[in-house]
Amino acid sequence: MWVYGGWKCPRIGCIRSVHPVFSRHLWLEGGIAVTCAVTANICAAGVAFRPHLPSRKRTIPADHTDEHSANRQAVTVTFTIARKYSLKCLFYGTVKLFRLNLLRQSYRLSMFCFVQATFILCYGSFIVYIVPFANSSGIEDQRAALLITAFGIGSFIGRPLSGLVNQKVPSLIIFEVAMFASACFVLIALLNTYPYFVISASMFGLAHGFQNTASRVMLREFVGVDNLGSAIGIYSAIGGVADLIGPIVAGSLYDASGTFSVVFYISAVSSFVGFLAMLLAPQLKKIEPGIHTEISVDNV
Repeated sequence: MWVYGGWKCPRIGCIRSVHPVFSRHLWLEGGIAVTCAVTANICAAGVAFRPHLPSRKRTIPADHTDEHSANRQAVTVTFTIARKYSLKCLFYGTVKLFRLNLLRQSYRLSMFCFVQATFILCYGSFIVYIVPFANSSGIEDQRAALLITAFGIGSFIGRPLSGLVNQKVPSLIIFEVAMFASACFVLIALLNTYPYFVISASMFGLAHGFQNTASRVMLREFVGVDNLGSAIGIYSAIGGVADLIGPIVAGSLYDASGTFSVVFYISAVSSFVGFLAMLLAPQLKKIEPGIHTEISVDNV
């Protein structure tokens, strides 16, 4: 537990960074609380709102002398079958609705979603903790905050450059280089001087711009144009989960170790693992079943 302004809060890195904002802007705290409450009710309503599925009834033969026991057993079996049938239909309905079968048909898409998670873990931790890391190294608040600006400028420049380079270089190579470069640029911040912090933030932003732009092109190559929307949804959802978990895990690592160096080492390793996974893309292409698209032809 840690105390800030008389409030006791758990020692989690993301809460620690957000809480001072709440203390200065109480309306923001109330707004987020209301938003969380509305979202929780939407989630509960979404879980409850599902179609009524018919249950398959199965009767168990019984002697006339034990009719009461047989009826009770038949009701139990009917309830169990109906429950299993409902869960099965709910599972397959969810898979069909969100087209999660694309993950089974394209092994490269499954691998790519994993790579996205590893990169977002690195990205989220870097963005949240680069400024506190600079502060802990003796850099003033205003200069440390400019590191986020340097990251944004690098990412802004990297996106059009990625499209320009992609005219000559395959998107897979661009993505792999961006993943490897991201790990290297995160480690540069460990040199603990302001020029290196600026280089780390700006170049990591540049790599992020290349990676983000090339990823959309690769998704089209993996699943085709007809399935691109669903693939982006799956890809982004998995990245969103990683973006939620990353800073929390990084904050826990900082609380356990007492230094930001561990956080940045782990972030670099996460990006490097994604780089290694991307090397499997050519082999996965040879063994994956492939995407099956239904085509309807109207006779005129």
